Amino acid sequence: MHWIFLRGLGREAGHWGDFISRCEARLGCTGVSLDFPGAGEFYRERSPTSVAGIVLHLRQQLRERVAPGEPLVLVGLSMGAMAALELALAESERVKALVLINPSSRLNRFYQRLRWRSFMPVVKNLLDSNTLRCERRILRMVSNDEQVRRKLLAPWCEIQQARPVAKKNLIAQLRAASGYRLSQAPAAPTRILYSRRDRMVDRQCSQTLAAYLSCEARAHEDAGHDLPADDAEWVIEQLKDVPLAQ
Repeated sequence: MHWIFLRGLGREAGHWGDFISRCEARLGCTGVSLDFPGAGEFYRERSPTSVAGIVLHLRQQLRERVAPGEPLVLVGLSMGAMAALELALAESERVKALVLINPSSRLNRFYQRLRWRSFMPVVKNLLDSNTLRCERRILRMVSNDEQVRRKLLAPWCEIQQARPVAKKNLIAQLRAASGYRLSQAPAAPTRILYSRRDRMVDRQCSQTLAAYLSCEARAHEDAGHDLPADDAEWVIEQLKDVPLAQ
């Protein structure tokens, strides 16, 4: 069983830190993190302006990294949850479960999908070339834990300096996320994990999507948008009993 991990807007495999290796140790799975075009190992490429285009690239990565027919569990954070939903539809024969972390969709208003307080930091980051300032703004948006923010600032700056996500690719990803419509519910069992105190995306987005998908939603009381960063242990506990399709 391969667990496929997908990150969100402007993020890449490196932003998982040691989370995937911890999942492998605790869940007995093989973890694979795929990068969006325009980020991570593909940072020199142009990002598509649709989630469907991003998923075409993800499927090519799957063909190269995972044996055909190997069963999959998809774990998507934020925009990665959109990609996971679309990928589950495209790979329905072998996707056995979905875990969506702080997702959003067009089932909710735009100001719920990106809360008002996050608009200005996002705009500032599109106009600012200073890596330290940009990553500090991102951490303020996605983490509610000051210790986590201090711990991650330096490594996240190093990631951006080593594999910079171009502003044009951030804009393309924003267009992809804002235009994405879920055409149907995936067949695979789905669980949503969300943060009640998410400062970037309104928790109502998770609740609305859970109702639409008729799936379970579990809430964390204190963590921020980047739930694995703020409380990896809690997330791993929620992954232990994810129901799998037969």
